Amino acid sequence: MKYSVIIPVYNSEKTIKRCIDSIASQERTDVEIIVINDGSTDMTESICNKMQNKYSNIVYIYKENGGVSSARNLGLSAAKGKYVMFIDSDDYVDGKCFEIFDSYTQSDADYYQFVFSIEANGTVKKVISWPERYVNTESEREAFIVESVVTRSINSCWAKLYRREIIEKTGLRFYEELSMGEDLTFVFTFLLSADKIERIDSRIYFADVTNKESLSRRYREKLPEQKILVYEKMLNALEKSNIKGESVKNSLAWLHYRNAYSVVNDLTKSNLGFLERRKKLLTMCNLFNSKKVAPVGLKCKIISIPIKFKLVTIVDVAFQVINKLR
Repeated sequence: MKYSVIIPVYNSEKTIKRCIDSIASQERTDVEIIVINDGSTDMTESICNKMQNKYSNIVYIYKENGGVSSARNLGLSAAKGKYVMFIDSDDYVDGKCFEIFDSYTQSDADYYQFVFSIEANGTVKKVISWPERYVNTESEREAFIVESVVTRSINSCWAKLYRREIIEKTGLRFYEELSMGEDLTFVFTFLLSADKIERIDSRIYFADVTNKESLSRRYREKLPEQKILVYEKMLNALEKSNIKGESVKNSLAWLHYRNAYSVVNDLTKSNLGFLERRKKLLTMCNLFNSKKVAPVGLKCKIISIPIKFKLVTIVDVAFQVINKLR
C-alpha cells in the first residue's frame, strides 16, 4: 500500500460524499481510504456505509465521539501505506492528486507540502502557496522549520504527505487534550525527525470554509490556556530532538507572542463589554508572561511589548477597529 488517506468525520452529511468521491473515484489499488466516524448523529453513517459498498478500498470505522484528534489517531493506528495524508470531511482533493504524488515521491522524501485553495459556497477565495523547496541537510531542515513556524504554513495537517515509518518510529500522535493547535504540534514534531523535505508548487487540496459553525469562527473561552499548551508541547518536542541550534527555539518565542494576539482577536468574536474584555486580556497577559519567554529579534521584541507591559486597552481598541474595517 502506498497511500493511506485518513478522514475524520463528524456530522458531515452535506459534504462527506464529495470528499470521498474525490479520492476513491481515482480507482487506485495502492490507496486505502480510512474513514473515522467520530460519533455522528446525522445521516453521516448511512452515507459512509453506501460509499463503502461503492468503493472496495474504504475502511470504515465508527467510534464514540472523542474529537478530531482521537479520530485521526485511530486512523493512524489502522494505516498501512508508505505515506499518510489527512483530509477534513468538508474538503476535497484534485481528481488526479495521486498521479501528482507519484511524480514527486520518486525523490523519496519524508514530507511533501502542496498548494491548497480556500473556498466558500463554490467560489475560490484564496490560493495558499509557498516557494518550492527541497531540503536534505540538517541546517536546511532547521531553516525550513523556522520559516514554517513564522509563516504558519504548518498550522494545518492537510495538503501534505508524511512518511508513515517516521510516525510509527517516533510514536507520533495528535494531542487529544488540545482543542486547537493539534495540527501545528503534529506537523512541527514530524519535521523535527524528517531528513528529506520537499515543498511543491502543485495545488491538490481544496479547503471549504462554507460552514459558519466552524470552531475557529466562535469565541473560545479556554483559548489562552490552549495556546500556552501548544507552545509548551512544541518546546518539549524540540528539546527532545537532535536539533541543537537556537533558531527554532527563537521561532517558538515568536509563536508564543503571536499567539497572544490570536487570543486578542478571538475576543472580538465575543459579546463581552469593554471592561470584561480588559479583565480577560489582563489575565491573558499574566498567563503569557508567566512563561518567561525571552523575545529574540527586533520584530519579536516589538510584538512582545504590549504583552509584557499589559497595554491591553490599546491592543483591544486596535483589534476592534481592525475587525470593523475588514
